[in-house]
Amino acid sequence: MMLDLVRYLLFKEAIPFVDKMYITEIDIDIKDGDVFFPKFNQEEFEKVIGEIKGGKIKYTRTYYTRKK
Repeated sequence: MMLDLVRYLLFKEAIPFVDKMYITEIDIDIKDGDVFFPKFNQEEFEKVIGEIKGGKIKYTRTYYTRKK
């Protein structure tokens, strides 16, 4: 649990310094989930939706590039 918190905080603190992010978004509701990627201002990024795949559970690979 502590390691999950450390990862969350690391990602949250790094977002202002990144120019590109590759994020896999999974289309499922997790009732008891306790670790998520931090929210970020998507207006600061161009969003390119890559491939949508999966069988029963769909997922999307999304590419974010910081706007200049």
